[in-house]
Amino acid sequence: MYNIWEKDITYLKGVGPKRSEVLRKECRIRNYGDLLHYYPRKYVDRSQVSKIRDIQGEEPFVILIGKLTRLDLSKTRRGKGVLTGAFTDGSGFIELTWFQGIKWVQNSLKVGEEIAILGKPALYGGRLQMSHPEIDKLNQDESKHMLKIVPYYSSSDKLSRVGLDSKGFRNIMFNLLEESSIHIQENLNEQICRENQLVSHKEAIANIHFPEDFQHLKAAQRRLKFEELFFFQLMLASRRKTAKALNRSNPFLKIGPYFNEFFENHMPFELTRAQKRVLREVRKDLALPVQMSRLIQGDVGSGKTMVAFMTMLMAKDNGFQSVMMAPTAILAEQHFKITHMAEKVELLPAFGRRAEEKERTTILEGIENGETDIVIGTHAVIERSNQIQKSGTGGSRRTTQIWRHAKGRLWKKTSPFPHNMIMTATPIPEPWR
Repeated sequence: MYNIWEKDITYLKGVGPKRSEVLRKECRIRNYGDLLHYYPRKYVDRSQVSKIRDIQGEEPFVILIGKLTRLDLSKTRRGKGVLTGAFTDGSGFIELTWFQGIKWVQNSLKVGEEIAILGKPALYGGRLQMSHPEIDKLNQDESKHMLKIVPYYSSSDKLSRVGLDSKGFRNIMFNLLEESSIHIQENLNEQICRENQLVSHKEAIANIHFPEDFQHLKAAQRRLKFEELFFFQLMLASRRKTAKALNRSNPFLKIGPYFNEFFENHMPFELTRAQKRVLREVRKDLALPVQMSRLIQGDVGSGKTMVAFMTMLMAKDNGFQSVMMAPTAILAEQHFKITHMAEKVELLPAFGRRAEEKERTTILEGIENGETDIVIGTHAVIERSNQIQKSGTGGSRRTTQIWRHAKGRLWKKTSPFPHNMIMTATPIPEPWR
C-alpha cells in the first residue's frame, strides 16, 4: 500500500538532491512525514501594514507596501559590492541596502514593481534605512505569506546556504501541504475529539504551519499537545501491561516480626501521613506476583530512606534479601547507620582499597550463603560480583533490590524479577508522574 509520508523528500517540489542531503544531515528530515512534523519555532503577525511617515526608527520590524523607485549597484572603499534602493509607499521614502545576495536581488526586482517588504528600520543621518529586508512580490503567485501570521522555522548556516532559511522552509512546506494535505488522516477517536473540544488533525496540521489567525493557531497547538500526551500515556499503559505479563516476581504475603518489632519498639520518630500512605501502597504492590516498579519522590529530609528500610524489613519477613544502592559512599554509610537496628545488615565497601578486600570477601560470602539479609553500598553492589544473583537463583531465597538514585542493573541479574524502588528528591512534573 502506497504511503505518501514515506516518500523521499528529494522529490518534493523545491527540494531536489542538494537540499535533501542538507535536510537529512541538519534536521534528520528524510521523507514527507518528517517535514510535515517539523513545526515552526515562532510566529510573526504581518497583517499590520505600517506607513513610512509613522516609523520612528525604533520598531523591532515593520511591514510596508509600495514600489521601488531606484536600484543602484556601487562599491565600498574595500571594493565590495553594495546594492541600494529607494522605496516609497506614497507617505515617504526609505532607503534599502543589500550587502549579500546582490545578484539575486538585482535579477528578481524591478523598479516600479509593487512589493511588500519586512525588516527592522533604523534612522541614520536623519534618513530611514532598512538592511536586507524580506521581500514578497504582490503581483505574482509567490505572495503566499507576507500579509498573514507567518511561521518561522529553525534554520542554520548550512541550510541558509542552500536557500532553506525560514522563507525557504515556508515555500517547501507550502508545496508539501499543497501536494499531500488530502492524505492527512484523523488519528483520534471522534468521541475523544468531541469530549475534549479538539479540532481535526488535518486542521491542526494546516494551522500549525500557516495559521489563519491566532485563534486557529491556539486551537492547533492545543490539539497537537493533546495528541503528544495522549499517545505518550498510551505507550506507557502498553508498557505497563506488557511488564505485568512478563515481569513476574515473588509476592510478599505477610507482615512479620521484623517489621512489627521495628515499627512498635524501635521507630525513632512517628511516621508522617505521607510515609504511612506510601507504605500502604508499597505493601499492596508487594503482595502481587508482579514486579513492583515504584518511584518515591520527596524533598530532602522527608523520610524516603525510612520508607525504603521498612520495605526491606517486609522483604526480610518473607525470606528475601534486599539491596540498597546509594550514589556515594558517604550516603551509603548514612543509610547503613539508619539500618543498624536490624540484624544481618552489611555495608559493602567500594572497590580500590586493599585494606577492605578481606572485609569485602567476608561480606560477599555472607551474601552468597544467605546469612546477610540487607546489603547497602554504592555501585560496588553490582560491579565485579554475581554473589547476590547466585543467592537468588540457588535456593528458595530471592533478592529484592531497593536502591536510591539508581538506574538499576542489579535487578536484571535475578529470576524471577525482584521488586524495584527508586527514590529521588528531584521534583517530577505532575503530568509525567
